[in-house]
Amino acid sequence: MQQQIFYFTAQVAEKFNTTATTVYRWSEALEKEGYKFVRDDRDQRAYRDIDVEAIARLIELKDGLRMRVETAARKVVEEFADRVEVNLELLGKRQTEVVLPDTPEQFMKMLQGITSAYHEVVAMNEKLAEELQETKIEMQVIRKQLTALPEASNQLEKKLEAMVSTEKLSNDVRDFVRTSQFNLRLLELEVTKELRKQAMDEWGRLPESERYTKSFFSRRENMEKRQDFINRYVDDRLPEEMKKRLYT
Repeated sequence: MQQQIFYFTAQVAEKFNTTATTVYRWSEALEKEGYKFVRDDRDQRAYRDIDVEAIARLIELKDGLRMRVETAARKVVEEFADRVEVNLELLGKRQTEVVLPDTPEQFMKMLQGITSAYHEVVAMNEKLAEELQETKIEMQVIRKQLTALPEASNQLEKKLEAMVSTEKLSNDVRDFVRTSQFNLRLLELEVTKELRKQAMDEWGRLPESERYTKSFFSRRENMEKRQDFINRYVDDRLPEEMKKRLYT
């Protein structure tokens, strides 16, 4: 009987000329649709030839037919259902869900509807501009206080909360302040995500002797060391990157 061959994530990424992070994202999309990967004793995915074929099909649908990753993953699971183990209950549930537009034309039509609704909201909130002018100076002062994270971010949160609780502010202004808080958190998550991707790319450029651990029988990527590398990379750059985004 022919021995089953397994690949590391880094090896799969190399096959498709991409990063390990991207392979993780594709694999998670497949799993969310019911696809089941083999796991090793450390609960890491061990990719078989059939898994590499499934990922190749996902890329083909995503790039060739311009499908969203989620939609392409769903299609792959349907096509491979009789060749690999899948969660049939989850697959059936996913098939009944609403699928977002796959083609540029459908997306543009949806976007036009969103844009129309947006303009209606803008028209109903013209009066908000007058009320926002009263808080403009105070908001600018708060923004200048954001000189470092996370301390300055926490101070900003407290200041915004104080503004929300002020009885003099209208409901629209309170909503604006809450939106500012939410947007700040979104920005921090976005910057963190970008930095993590950069960290993964930098990690991939390190010599294999620094990234892998060797035993008598195998060679594995040092996941603990990689996570520590990513965390330090993000922590070292997050404050400065946030200041750049907020002040430019």
